[in-house]
Amino acid sequence: MNIAERLIVNGNVKTRIKNDLAYLLTRFKENNPNKKISHAQTLVETSLVEDYGYDLESLDIELSESYNFIKLEVNEKSDKIA
Repeated sequence: MNIAERLIVNGNVKTRIKNDLAYLLTRFKENNPNKKISHAQTLVETSLVEDYGYDLESLDIELSESYNFIKLEVNEKSDKIA
């Protein structure tokens, strides 16, 4: 099973951003097959800040890896309190 088949990217950010982050993680894993995906956390954060203008304080980011899947969850925090 190749990395693209094992990758799940979810969240309430735009689809283009999710696709770009999926590509980033795929390339990271292909170029670093023996490294844990947690080493890519900084790459994800840097991309979100530099490429998309996000402030890390406004995001919830969860990156994890299991035997079968790599999962990235990126959500914009809601400042609205009901």
